[in-house]
Amino acid sequence: MLRLSPELYGISNFRRATHVPVGEDQTQHLELTRDLADSFNKTFKSKGPLFPLPVLVGSPSRRILSFKDSSSKMSKSAPDVSSRILLTDSPSQIKAKIRGAVTDSIQGITYDPINRPGTANLLTILAACTNEDAAKVASRYEDQGHGVLKADVAEAVTELLRKPQEEFARIREERVYLVQVADEGARKAKELSNETMRHVRERVGLC
Repeated sequence: MLRLSPELYGISNFRRATHVPVGEDQTQHLELTRDLADSFNKTFKSKGPLFPLPVLVGSPSRRILSFKDSSSKMSKSAPDVSSRILLTDSPSQIKAKIRGAVTDSIQGITYDPINRPGTANLLTILAACTNEDAAKVASRYEDQGHGVLKADVAEAVTELLRKPQEEFARIREERVYLVQVADEGARKAKELSNETMRHVRERVGLC
């Protein structure tokens, strides 16, 4: 319930948001949030629905695998830092991590998530960077080796992160601005959550 409460607050407060971008591991949370919102709306329906029913927004790249274990997803909590890419990684760090990614010994490049998960993972990442289909990307590398693919993935990831990293570095130095944004965000969130709880209490008969 502690995990789902912020989601209910979010969908009811922020201009009645209806679509929620989530990773594959968060799908069940969103589905349960949807069930709870629907149940509340049907139980206390005298004034119409209070909570919009959240819609999952996903993408083909929402499940990226660990560079060190292609049977598990990439995670920021994994003990091996080389298993993941951080948004603050330098180009050399990105290159080293991708160069060390687990693949296989099969010649040529094909997109086969079941039998070649490590290779498919690299293709998925490259496809996400170039906004293409992973299988289509694979067709360009069918006569290439993993070294060529890894080099191109590293270059694509580095370029994708270049501008966000530059902006991150700039904003990080503006400490006064960051404190102001945090304070203003906290104030607005409190106002909106209080409003939501007022509507909830009215509907269940607590005020």
